[in-house]
Amino acid sequence: MDEERVVAQVTRTGIVTGKFLLKSLYLASKTAYRILSEYRANRVFHGEAEWNAFLATSGKKEIQEFLNNEVNLTAFKKELERYGVGFAFRENGDGTTTLVYDFKNQEIVKSALTRILSDIQKNPQEFARKVMKTPRNMTPKEKTAYYSRVLKKEGTFQRAVKKATVRRREK
Repeated sequence: MDEERVVAQVTRTGIVTGKFLLKSLYLASKTAYRILSEYRANRVFHGEAEWNAFLATSGKKEIQEFLNNEVNLTAFKKELERYGVGFAFRENGDGTTTLVYDFKNQEIVKSALTRILSDIQKNPQEFARKVMKTPRNMTPKEKTAYYSRVLKKEGTFQRAVKKATVRRREK
């Protein structure tokens, strides 16, 4: 009888300890989840960020679209990073690039755009030389398109030279 009482007491102690550990684990995981979700929602980015991570933060966002052309957006990115503005770029399939940034940084982004535009107006040749896309700073997809255009031009040039030399020989 004494043994049964000891076994029952140890079992009850084990059950109480197990319940306590499970409740503690639940409380700790719930608190960690709350802290992590608050951190992710209130995260502040400085410089360029990943598109989805930036959009997952709380607060108003401002979105602008730019056309893709021969001038790349690295100068604008460097200017925004210099000011410590958090932003994200995404290239769209229709030849545009979308910029998203926090609404609170709207004036900083406008001043960065104004500064870049004033640099263009002051010395357009120098600015174009600095930010013009060259094969060195193009993406692989852009390099492929660039070199295919160059080869097509060279091919038409070589055909024109052959025609001209054939005409000279005929005369």
